[in-house]
Amino acid sequence: MPVALSSSLIAHQAGRRRQPMVSVAASSTRGGAEILRWEERHSDAAVAAPFAAALATSGTLLRVRNAAGSLEVARTTSPESAGAVFDAWSALGTVAAGTPVAVASRSAETVLVSCPADGAAIEVRISADDGATWSAPAGIVTESAAIGAVALALSPTGDACLFYVVGAGTGIKRLRRSGGAWAAAGTAWTNAPLVASITGIAACHDGADYVLVVTGTDADAAPRAWSVRMGDGGIPADAWSGLTVVADADAASTVAFWEPSVLEYGGDFHAAVTREEAGHVPSRTTISMHTLHLAGSDSAWTEPAPIRDAAAGGLAFAGTSSNRAWAGSVAQVYGAAMGMQADLTASLVSLAWVMAAGASRAEFEFDDRAGVLPGEALAVGNTLAVDHGYRSGAEGAAEYGLSLDFVVSEVTLGSRDGRRHVRVRADGPWEELARWRSMDSWQAAADDYTRDTLFARLAAKAGVTAIARGAPVAPPAGWSTSGMALVLAPGESGAAALRRLMLGAGVAALHTGSALAVRGLPDGESAAWDLGGAGGHPLSTITLENHAPAGWLRLQGDGRYAEAFDGAAESTGRALHDMTAASDADATARAEALLRHASTAIPHARMVLPFHAGIELWDVVSATAAGAGFSGEPLRVTELAMRYRRGPGGARYDTLLTLGGVQ
Repeated sequence: MPVALSSSLIAHQAGRRRQPMVSVAASSTRGGAEILRWEERHSDAAVAAPFAAALATSGTLLRVRNAAGSLEVARTTSPESAGAVFDAWSALGTVAAGTPVAVASRSAETVLVSCPADGAAIEVRISADDGATWSAPAGIVTESAAIGAVALALSPTGDACLFYVVGAGTGIKRLRRSGGAWAAAGTAWTNAPLVASITGIAACHDGADYVLVVTGTDADAAPRAWSVRMGDGGIPADAWSGLTVVADADAASTVAFWEPSVLEYGGDFHAAVTREEAGHVPSRTTISMHTLHLAGSDSAWTEPAPIRDAAAGGLAFAGTSSNRAWAGSVAQVYGAAMGMQADLTASLVSLAWVMAAGASRAEFEFDDRAGVLPGEALAVGNTLAVDHGYRSGAEGAAEYGLSLDFVVSEVTLGSRDGRRHVRVRADGPWEELARWRSMDSWQAAADDYTRDTLFARLAAKAGVTAIARGAPVAPPAGWSTSGMALVLAPGESGAAALRRLMLGAGVAALHTGSALAVRGLPDGESAAWDLGGAGGHPLSTITLENHAPAGWLRLQGDGRYAEAFDGAAESTGRALHDMTAASDADATARAEALLRHASTAIPHARMVLPFHAGIELWDVVSATAAGAGFSGEPLRVTELAMRYRRGPGGARYDTLLTLGGVQ
């Protein structure tokens, strides 16, 4: 499926006076989602206590704790300044010892929630000056038992919603404030049958709905953290979405999840929870995860990763200022720089990348005569977004086609001819998946997911977005209708798991943008681009190859046996084990698909051409080269590479293709 190009770009890249344009932009994101690199800004000795935090619109950081029955607030007006004071706690009043607290701030209002007396009531305090002064406490609801967990979020309209659990129950209740007045009583959610216990709640408002992260155990007693949405206009008001798993553990484990927190930024969600292990090596760790970029809180989340030892009371996200996120605990304050972007186009000297089945790697070289790199721009883990094109627009304006994001994996500084230069190795989605390793055993039954949804779920664990291409190269129907039982062993890579999932399914995957796109390899696929010949994109060099083709494949599985043959090919055999075939017909279809794929992968030709901004991996091209015996022959791109280098005489800018047969 070719990249869409303007007619002016197509004509320019095939002409004689080409003006290359390759832009490179660095950002502190991965897959489009902001990377939160937490740095400790304050540390203090403290005992365990229920805790919450919020960032006021002015930038004032507020931390709230229940210190054995004393409700206390620490207020820092300029947390980014070198002289910021983080440990000045002041008492507001008395509360029931051990009961939870919550605080939220938006516009000119800050609301603090606590539980007085016996802990069965909830009261609020309001501040209109970012926590400098507070109103007297006002009771808003009283229940029949002590409150076990609370969360609070304010909407952009000035409304609010309090979420709480009575005792150790499974029912989250909501109490809405509309037009300045709180509802008379709490209303239970609809997900109680799916939950056996709740240990904590966190909430935010994303501009459309209230979004919660909830910890506890599911109906099978398995430890879980979930995200869930309550409607405020994005979905119908007061409606509850289903539960999306954020973190999980086996019911037989000694794991528990506590103290959740949630942060929304730019349409993405970050969550943190305390993971407590009570086994023979007890531990408490704060783990964090996030949604894929702009996918929403009900999408698959990345695999949880530890960010610190869990402090007393857990870690609470406070919010974001213009360029920094804030979080805190009873004893610490953390900040994370955000929003770093840098245009590195003028410093780019050379770029080379290669994409093939299961691979996508790049190497950059930057001229650092100013001595400012790598700095924040080239931090390992950052994204380098590359747009490929030419100055083919009006008055030499840049026009782009292929866009690719790479993640920085290695940075090397050097000097040549007295000039400082920086070399950067960077990875695409397949390398990110190969680097990710399953920390625990994870399994899915054949009816838990279809292949496409399982592919997307596994990719998301490594922070990679998976998409499916549409017609005419959409994956075959079985990709989205049939399932596959799969077990991830501890230490297994995401790349290995996805390759197993694709085996025999008649699909291929390619790096596009920051995502991994799955497409079919249909018989008789028409050419996307013409190379060589009159009116086609010019060819620089062409080399033909002749390899022994695969002629025979045997597939064996659970009660299944199938063979596929190509009578015109040399009968070299290959045996494969596939335990997922649901029927004899399915086994035969898989064997035939695997044989076709093996034939496609055999190189027929290699070509070098002036860079073509529209060709993608697995595209079919029409090759015309009379001297080589090609006259419009369709070939499939099985490896795609780019080489760019600028110098005093201009830039060298090439596409390198390895081409196989079309089934």
